[in-house]
Amino acid sequence: MSQSIDFRINDFVTEYLDYKGFNDTVGIFLKERKTRQEPIQQLTNGNHLQDTDHEKCQIIKNEMLKYFDDGNREEFFRLWLKHIPANIIDSDPSLKSLEFLLYAHFSIYYLRPNNRNKNEQAAKENMQEFKTYMESIKGQAISQTSEILPLFALPFVTSPDKHASFQELFSNEWPVQIRKKVSNFFDWIFSNRPLPRLVELLQNGERAHSSFTKRVSTVDVIDDKSFIIFVRCSISVRQPSKSQLI
Repeated sequence: MSQSIDFRINDFVTEYLDYKGFNDTVGIFLKERKTRQEPIQQLTNGNHLQDTDHEKCQIIKNEMLKYFDDGNREEFFRLWLKHIPANIIDSDPSLKSLEFLLYAHFSIYYLRPNNRNKNEQAAKENMQEFKTYMESIKGQAISQTSEILPLFALPFVTSPDKHASFQELFSNEWPVQIRKKVSNFFDWIFSNRPLPRLVELLQNGERAHSSFTKRVSTVDVIDDKSFIIFVRCSISVRQPSKSQLI
């Protein structure tokens, strides 16, 4: 077996283990491959949750929504980075806008009038994190909607909760709308998961084998029928006529 094929097989195995959520095993396997100085193909899905177990997907979705409701920015984005592939977000302006709105949500969480858990330090850190995020996405495609554009000024406004431009942002309905958007996104991202190439190869092989078996069976039947017809024809040719027997 050539080295290139061997490396590709190892890439397929790595992808499959990641798909099934064997994160510790993936880490050990990659470490050993690096020790052997193998070229390693980047996983196309990052650490994106690929498990077919619906319950596991639901648990992670509920956990992230709870962090959203509690204003726990660090834990929310820890799971976001772990389970949501960055290439999907960065390649779709509408999804990049959703990520932007999530940072905005956490930036004003402790500034909301109806929030009893006031935390000035956390409020400052969240707003600074939002500002840092905006600087990091300069030049990237993002939907320039009427909902998004005013938010670019948010970190630079003193007391944004009292500013006329952000009245909708501090309404009770705004976080509910964002929560619905992110919940729908989770349903989509956790249900549209490409199969790892190892599984696709196995499925294609099984389909090809099944198709070949059916074709062979059909040929056997045709040959059997042809043989019977041939024998019958031979018998009819060799059988003497009545006049010959007299």
